[in-house]
Amino acid sequence: MLKIYKMQKKLKFLKIVSVIIKISAWVFLSAGIISGIAVISGMFTEYSSWMGIVMILFYSFSFLLLYTVAIMADMLVEIKREG
Repeated sequence: MLKIYKMQKKLKFLKIVSVIIKISAWVFLSAGIISGIAVISGMFTEYSSWMGIVMILFYSFSFLLLYTVAIMADMLVEIKREG
């Protein structure tokens, strides 16, 4: 009985962490796109416009990485619940 309770507690924690990572991924992507567009439009004169494109690509890749980790955590929760 105690083992089942501990597993449910861990699954709940994993689900909460997954939601936090998804929110962080979206915030990271939004900040990256906004800052990249700001650099491309010339708001920051110390950076060239190609640096804005690099920023957008970097933040997009980081978003994909974080979101994939969150989806894998969701899949693990579902596998544990099914089995």
